[in-house]
Formats: sequence, C-alpha cells, structure tokens
Amino acid sequence: MKFIINLPVRPEVLKLLEPHKVYIANDSDSENFIDELSDSEAFIIRIPLKKFSAELISRCKKLRVIGRIGTGYDMIDINKASSLGIPHVIFSPHSASITKEASFRTAEMCIKGCLAVLNGERWPYVADKSVYDNWYISAKNAGV
Repeated sequence: MKFIINLPVRPEVLKLLEPHKVYIANDSDSENFIDELSDSEAFIIRIPLKKFSAELISRCKKLRVIGRIGTGYDMIDINKASSLGIPHVIFSPHSASITKEASFRTAEMCIKGCLAVLNGERWPYVADKSVYDNWYISAKNAGV
C-alpha cells in the first residue's frame, strides 16, 4: 500500500508504516503532489492543507482512507469523501501545545487507525457513519 503524508514525521512514526511505500510531500497544497496522491491508498494530513477539494478527491481513484493528525478537517471536502465511501480517521491531541511524546502518540494513533481501515478492521476514531457504526459530525463547529 502507498501512503502520502503532507509533512515529515518522526522516524519512529515512519516505522509503523513499514513495509508500505511512503511519500512525504512536504507541502501544504495537495495540488502540488496530486500525481503521487492519485496513486495512493491513504492520505495522512499533518498540517492544514489549502484545500483538498471534491475535484482533487475525485482524481484519487485508489484513495481508501484520509487520516488527520491534529485538530480540524475543514480543509477536506468531507461530503465528497463520504459519498465515495472514503472514511476519515481523526486523532487530535488534548492541547495545541503538546510534548514530543504526545505528538508521537497522536501520529501513531492516526496511522494505526488508517492501517485498521485499510485492513477492514473497526477503529473507534473513524468519522464516517456510512462505513462504520460510529459517530459523525457534519456542519458543526466545536471549541474549547
């Protein structure tokens, strides 16, 4: 399987993805790496994107899961992803100012969730009720 991550992650996090192919885009604009993205099964977003639009999602024929390390996913066209049966794994830290260890654990949980989805397993942090019996948030804002 091929994973795209839009910003470098710690080596310990990359070890979770062995033996899969991993492409680090190092970019916040998914249009700049759409060729790599269109040929991948998983897209893990570490930093907010400019926009992962319906048009870009439609061009990613092999995409099976979108993961978000951190808070917020308003840059992703969730309706389009859901209509194509692409679940989204969201794992957010408890704070915006987290330690290195907490940052690693957040990335680890998101990646484990994406791997579970790709292997057909249930995962509690998947936000797509049409695919899994789980909660779904649509057109809502939350803040602490």
